[in-house]
Amino acid sequence: GRSWVEMRKICFGGLWTALLGCVLLPLETTAHLVAFANADKEDLLRIVKRNSTHDSLEETFYAAETLKALGETPENHQHMCSTAQQVMDAPRVASRHAFQALSIQAGLGCANPVNPVLKQVLLEELDASSSLSGVYYAIGALALLKERVSSDVIGRALMVVKELMDDDGSFRFREDHVASSAGAAGMVYEMLANAKTLGPMSAAGHAAAQEIQETISNLFGLAEEEGDDALTFDGDDADGDNANLAATARVLLGSAKLARAEEGVLLPAPKVRDLAAFVVRSSAIDARDAFHVATSLQALDAPAPTRPLAVTARNKFVSSAPSQALKLSVTTIMGNPAPECRVTVLPSDGPMTLVSTPTDLLVQNGEYVLRLDKPLEMGTYTFSVKVSPTDPLVAAASRTTLSLLVRGNVAVSDIKVAIHSGASSSVPSSPLASTMVALPGGSASHLTLDALERSQHLRLTLSLKSTTMKPFRANQVMLRVTPPVGEASAYFVGKMTDVGTYIFAVTCSQLEEQLGGVSAGSYRYALMLGDKLMENSQVTEIGNLTVRPPPNMEPIPEVGNKFSKLPDFSPAPKAEDEPPPQWISLVFTVLALLPLVLLFVMLGQLGANLRAFPKEGPAIAFNLGLHLGIASIMGLLVLYWLKLSVLQMLPILGGLCLLTCMTGYPALSSLVASKVKHA
Repeated sequence: GRSWVEMRKICFGGLWTALLGCVLLPLETTAHLVAFANADKEDLLRIVKRNSTHDSLEETFYAAETLKALGETPENHQHMCSTAQQVMDAPRVASRHAFQALSIQAGLGCANPVNPVLKQVLLEELDASSSLSGVYYAIGALALLKERVSSDVIGRALMVVKELMDDDGSFRFREDHVASSAGAAGMVYEMLANAKTLGPMSAAGHAAAQEIQETISNLFGLAEEEGDDALTFDGDDADGDNANLAATARVLLGSAKLARAEEGVLLPAPKVRDLAAFVVRSSAIDARDAFHVATSLQALDAPAPTRPLAVTARNKFVSSAPSQALKLSVTTIMGNPAPECRVTVLPSDGPMTLVSTPTDLLVQNGEYVLRLDKPLEMGTYTFSVKVSPTDPLVAAASRTTLSLLVRGNVAVSDIKVAIHSGASSSVPSSPLASTMVALPGGSASHLTLDALERSQHLRLTLSLKSTTMKPFRANQVMLRVTPPVGEASAYFVGKMTDVGTYIFAVTCSQLEEQLGGVSAGSYRYALMLGDKLMENSQVTEIGNLTVRPPPNMEPIPEVGNKFSKLPDFSPAPKAEDEPPPQWISLVFTVLALLPLVLLFVMLGQLGANLRAFPKEGPAIAFNLGLHLGIASIMGLLVLYWLKLSVLQMLPILGGLCLLTCMTGYPALSSLVASKVKHA
């Protein structure tokens, strides 16, 4: 659903964000299961309100259920109630339409009367239905009516659904439908939860329900991995591009409702959590997607042993200095306050660990805080957080993986600039001249690169130290060389050695390749450092380098202001093609006029039959119109040959052909009638 302009903005915005994040900006930490924040709710509300009229019943149903799940009141409340009531006022309502209309009225609290014959209509459809959809909508509508239904009717409906079940826990939508679906199983679970509110079941119905419930664990075994710590179900092609989202959401919605309706139903909490993670991360495209996301997550938000909790880091990074704190928040998947929990940070494998032993976090102002009293080495720390609700019946325990950036100032030391002999920087040699640079505040270095025979190169070495004085590997370590003329600069990437020292090498050939030439003069060179872990990313001028290029080396081309107005230019006209020989044109003209000559010859031989021309009645006008139309078309073709273009001729030809047809049909009909009369 986005336009090309929107997609272009997203692509370019994401590209620049990624580039800046790699060089200078800190990365935001991500959670195993991200809480459903206000920004996500705003996206769903924007999709729902995109079509504020909601004229169709299906659009109104999706909008009403989504707004109800998000705890929002629609602005066009009366219009949505009116749309539902128009359906309910019909003499006979299909079970699907009745279910959607009743859901709208129940969700919005519409004070509308119910059709008194609706229950009987729904019972008839339920008794005659052999498809999953028919049973699902009929039982759902009866549950919304809060009607009591006989145990035999419920039992027969459940027996119909049981026959559609496969051994792996998935269901088919119809008996003649070959493919089974996890999304259909989710509809069955929701239907079964609604059926339990209609009254007691028969023995056959109870046995069918029990058999369906026993296959829930098999169905969750069909879930497939989707990225890190997320699971999904394969969807149906009928659900469009977000088929997996629809199937996963239906399973979560139906199983959550069934688990609340039936105490014996136990859902695998880790898989429910990972399926919910997939729904949270999915992008809703249309109103149906928004409905699936909102309703499934809202169903999981009610207190239950399988309710997943979301853990997020409140601070994106911490400094490597001592007396820092890691702050975590725990919420329900919809962003609501979580029940009382115990949050523990676990030690990580390897040297980069926040804690050496499992450490419980302190609760301060609704946040869980871990004090980091000792200085930490700069880097990315990946750690696990265990969340254990005090009451295991209101939420599921979870283990979440988080990342934290520890940032600090990087020290630049041991900067040495030297001129070496040899045109190749890879061949070691003794320096001809060298100088040390102290940053910051040291005097700038001034060296001369004599390249008369291209036999010298510049070599710069330096060391980077973290806050704990250990060698630091930065993401960007570059040397910029700016010539005395022109606007371009040359860039050289530093190579890190085994001992943690960076080395740069600059030759005249490399300068010539990047700048397009080498001019004599003083070149400025600067150090460029950047990394997401650095708090002092910098561009620092180091000194000047005097270059004396050889006479045969191309100087740097003069380039004017690239923002100035470009000079006007006149395109060179294309030379005219040589015309073909004259005899070819004459032959073509004769051939083009030959059909016209043949026409007049044939007309001369046939002659004009004026005796058959009508002499009275409307037939005279029709025949005159026919002949005038034909003559006009022929005249138009002559004009087209002489001076008219195709675009000028075609509209006139269309009008003349229409007039000729309108007069020709009655004219020829009267001629046939006259011949029959005199036969």
